[in-house]
Amino acid sequence: IRAGIDNLSFYLKPKEKIRTASVLLLPYENGTTAAHNAFRRIMVEHFSVYPDEKLGNPPLSMQTWGGAKSEFLKRQIQKADAEKLGFEYFWVDAGWYGDYEEYCPDEFVGKWGAYTGDWQVNRRVHPEGLKDVFSLAKEKGMKGLLWFEPERVCKSSEFYKNHREMVLECKEDDWNSLLNIAKDEVKEFMLKTVSRYIEELGLSCYRQDFNFDPLPFWNEADEEGRKGITQIRYITALYEILDTLRARFPHLVIDNCASGGNRIDIEMCSRSIPLWRSDTNCGFDFNADYAQNQQVGLSAWIPYHGCGTSRFADDVYKFRSCHAAALASNFLGYEAFTLRF
Repeated sequence: IRAGIDNLSFYLKPKEKIRTASVLLLPYENGTTAAHNAFRRIMVEHFSVYPDEKLGNPPLSMQTWGGAKSEFLKRQIQKADAEKLGFEYFWVDAGWYGDYEEYCPDEFVGKWGAYTGDWQVNRRVHPEGLKDVFSLAKEKGMKGLLWFEPERVCKSSEFYKNHREMVLECKEDDWNSLLNIAKDEVKEFMLKTVSRYIEELGLSCYRQDFNFDPLPFWNEADEEGRKGITQIRYITALYEILDTLRARFPHLVIDNCASGGNRIDIEMCSRSIPLWRSDTNCGFDFNADYAQNQQVGLSAWIPYHGCGTSRFADDVYKFRSCHAAALASNFLGYEAFTLRF
């Protein structure tokens, strides 16, 4: 077995310290089924934030689109309460930020994504900055969950135009830049930004997404003779951010998304849970068999993960196909659909 970090070739400066990648080895006997069960026990006991008396069980969430207007979201909260659907978390996904003017009824419409990096609530969509939405959700017995993608800064964003010194760039990517959390002051900026929203909105779950490949950005930023140092510094800083958030907010659940499942490893599982294990469920008419296969395959390794159901409330097969330790139901979250109850 060979394991490691690709293309490492570096020296350390005086008094400089680093950490390297974690490796988990499990000797086993009596077949792969026994091995998987042993591995799952290790994940539960040593590499998982669950079970945890402070956090309870992985959440059942009412997922909504952040580009939907506040008045719509509040009506849907009222509807879910009236129908006694029993959701534990109120989930606001992407599209809530930036200063875009066009209507973005779902993730496939509009230019909301071009504002990634501008972490200010869009007041055209949410006049009260989402405070009224999450307050109503709390009143109806639901905890707050909000989507972020703080590591990606689109070059079309105002943040990129005003803070080029805080990002890493790659000549092969004309669209994205990478927030350089390997620098202490940038790491603190990210912590401050996320903490502010957790406090102001009373969030119980922080959802962190990550939708592009950082490796070319890390490689371009490396000093001569120190290949891999930026990557090591960056990932170490990421873990420090998540650890600080969990210490600062003991009640906080951290959702590890990364385009659905691209960061499921022992380090991330010890700090977070993948509530959205695959983006195959993003489609309005996704194949329910995908969800079943993911449930069987991933559950052999980690016990706590989840995904989302169809947009349509009467699709019982898809709903049951998505049952997992965590579940997000998004048939209340889109203005573009007429719902049947």
